[in-house]
Amino acid sequence: MPSYYLIYFLLSLCLSVPGFASNDHKYQVYIVQAGWHTGIVLETADIPFNIFKEAQPYTRDKYLDVSWGEEKYYQIPEPGIFVSASTILWPTRAVVSMTAYSRKIKNYYRKPIILEITVTKEAYFALCNFLSDAFQRDKTGKIIPSTFYRDSSGFFLAKRKYSMFRTCNTWVALALKRSGLDISPFMLVTSRQLFRRLNKLGNTHYLMKHNK
Repeated sequence: MPSYYLIYFLLSLCLSVPGFASNDHKYQVYIVQAGWHTGIVLETADIPFNIFKEAQPYTRDKYLDVSWGEEKYYQIPEPGIFVSASTILWPTRAVVSMTAYSRKIKNYYRKPIILEITVTKEAYFALCNFLSDAFQRDKTGKIIPSTFYRDSSGFFLAKRKYSMFRTCNTWVALALKRSGLDISPFMLVTSRQLFRRLNKLGNTHYLMKHNK
């Protein structure tokens, strides 16, 4: 009999340790729009690294921002007319950005819109699988850093091309759809369109909201 108590005690410890979630554990996904970009923010303590192994180097921080965008436009502080026009006229190379931080999510971005979505374990793991699959890889299976700048730290080549009809907002909607959420990326280009569709989802809560 004592062995049964020991097993019960050990299981209760596992359920209280990050990474050992109970079946009814809910996961938070944050959709953040700041400036020209919209991305997905996850809490690193919840990320299943056997699925999204690319996120493992960022475990020291609390949050991981995973975003997608046009390679040049995303990395240039003030893109000129030529760069802006090229992203509209024809499909161009895209990158996935990974940025980790531990500050409060409300304080990290400048004038953001932050929507918190509560999802199931199945949806969260499907989202992580989508994010892991977004990277372009070399012959050895490693993700490929962007070389647009000599040090394009945190930017990696993406599979999909960027175009005027496939923006970061389209990509966020597609990621959520692949997670099983009831949202369509069809004809979705702007952040205004994205948040209108997000507002129709259940289990959502705005941490910060501006007029859109």
